[in-house]
Amino acid sequence: MTNKARTKLCLKCDCEFVEKKSDSNKQWDNRAYCSMKCNNSSEDRVTSIFDRLERFQVKMDGCWGWSGSVDGQGYGAISNRKGSGY
Repeated sequence: MTNKARTKLCLKCDCEFVEKKSDSNKQWDNRAYCSMKCNNSSEDRVTSIFDRLERFQVKMDGCWGWSGSVDGQGYGAISNRKGSGY
């Protein structure tokens, strides 16, 4: 007996997409976009650069720390690009 793959409609482009074999039930329940392109360009995924900076700051006495991505020299790095369509 074969299991039929579950499908959903992408919240961005309204295309139908299929559940990945590796998805747990929780991952599938949380999945809302057909691709990374739709996920990254969705209006509800855009936050201000200031909110994103604050999320990664580790405030201490003296120098502040950084819990986000770092560049090759060890300095904090964050993208300021928005998704397409803006």
